[in-house]
Amino acid sequence: MSRSPFFSTVRRMLQTAWVSDQSGVPVDELSEHLEGLGSASRRDFLQVSLGVAAAAVLPFGASACRAQPRAEGQGAIRVAVIGAGMAGLHCAYRLKQAGVIADVYEASKRVGGRMFTARGKYADEQVAELGGELINTNHVAMHALARELDVQVDDLLANAPEGYHHEIFYFEGREILESEIIEAFKPLAQTMAATVKLAEAQDDEFKRVDAMNIVQWLDAQGVEPILKRILIEAYTAEYGRDAEEQSVFNLLYLIDFETTDSFLLLGESDERFHVHSGNDTLTTRLAMELGAQISLETVLVGIKQESNQSYTLSLERAGEPILERYEHVVLAIPFTTLRKVRLEVEMDALKREVIEQVDYGTNAKLMSGFSSRVWREEHNAAGTAITDGGFHCIWDTSRGQGGAGGLLTNFVGGTSGMRMGQGTPEERLVELLPRVEQIFPGAAAAYVEGSAIRMHWPSVPYALGSYTCYSPGQWAYYGQEGRRVGNLHFAGEHCSQDFQGFMEGACETGLLAAAEVLDDLKVPVPVSALGVLEHKLRYAQACYHGDRDKPLRAGQRRRAGRQRRALPALASLV
Repeated sequence: MSRSPFFSTVRRMLQTAWVSDQSGVPVDELSEHLEGLGSASRRDFLQVSLGVAAAAVLPFGASACRAQPRAEGQGAIRVAVIGAGMAGLHCAYRLKQAGVIADVYEASKRVGGRMFTARGKYADEQVAELGGELINTNHVAMHALARELDVQVDDLLANAPEGYHHEIFYFEGREILESEIIEAFKPLAQTMAATVKLAEAQDDEFKRVDAMNIVQWLDAQGVEPILKRILIEAYTAEYGRDAEEQSVFNLLYLIDFETTDSFLLLGESDERFHVHSGNDTLTTRLAMELGAQISLETVLVGIKQESNQSYTLSLERAGEPILERYEHVVLAIPFTTLRKVRLEVEMDALKREVIEQVDYGTNAKLMSGFSSRVWREEHNAAGTAITDGGFHCIWDTSRGQGGAGGLLTNFVGGTSGMRMGQGTPEERLVELLPRVEQIFPGAAAAYVEGSAIRMHWPSVPYALGSYTCYSPGQWAYYGQEGRRVGNLHFAGEHCSQDFQGFMEGACETGLLAAAEVLDDLKVPVPVSALGVLEHKLRYAQACYHGDRDKPLRAGQRRRAGRQRRALPALASLV
């Protein structure tokens, strides 16, 4: 999976190298085939998969008549949701549809969490995303929720002109051709496949490989220097930590070595959709449905498990302590902030270790306005580039938006992500602009002075990072983040086995956690929720009765995840 426009290209190129090597089809022929297959297959996939969902979806609130609402007064089961980001809001929304009214507590002054849209900063009502930005074709929960809430989602590739230059790899002062990178990938893909196969068959070997970082492993393989540089820049931006601080499995699991299916080269991650009015429109709409259930600026200080298995929450609002007792608590906040909460709860050692130790990226974003879209008008390019020099990734956020002006986003991680928080946004832009000019000549003259804004997620008090990133040795945590502890349930991107680090991960785990609570209460899951993720509710997994799941090796869990992602509709497309 990938979280930024260029990274899906890295993944596709590596998978293309693998398929070409295994099938004997030359790279150029395979690339031409995929180019022709891409748009139609993605479009059909989305239509069919959402069609499956829509067939089961009832209008908002229609499912509540199937459920038994929470009885008010003595003996009522109380449910709390901590965090009003996508995961927490979606959880509370689905609970409400089933007649269970949860109290939602949010520490900050706004809802939305890491879905955060900047409005009113740029001409022509263009918006910039300070947090999660792009939605994949296979992010079915996000697409279905947008349809349910009547929120417009734009296909950013729908009107791409002929010959459009989608991504540029600019290293050592020149553009590196995609065909050159794919050829360099071929021997590496073979080695990656062999490493994964052996590691997944032997637990000791898995631990040994997991202990290696990406740079160590690449050095051991004698990878070509230019390919090594591309991968280091790509992974630092994509996962948010320097490549020296990442488990090599972040690289090894980039592609699926068990298939040569051409659809999977395209369908896994394409970053082609965006909410027209800004992504936090979805969380705002959810908050409107919940209304007074949400309490802002209310900080969770501690959780104490009582003898009757209920939980007393120690909260603080405007400096005043608040105590509330609940039978079920959904923790939909990053583990970076949960670590600050006093947990007087029975919890196994592994779960506590995951909460305390799992790492997060240090991604940051720098947005800047331009009087025209030079990259498109003069270079017939999408505005997406990966480059060296610590600049990592650039893309066009004005795609699909009205007006003549352009808007570029610079996305960085690791050391560069931390440095992005220093000085002023304009100072960081002054450093970036010469590189943009090298890649897209004429861009510097079109820059609108003073238009730079940034978002530095590592320093946001109730985020303290961008999203989950496994450091060496931490792939042992995979699937543990969302596993419940008693009646403490977990949701958020970090809890998703299939979409960790994505808005989809937050969206789907919010629903799965709600379904887990409803199952405990013997309340039917809303039909609308079944329409979104019925295929996932057939399996025990991290956020849905993960405590009942049999212990599996990492490879077995990964394959199970791939089966969950393969909707029944997929068979008609391949």
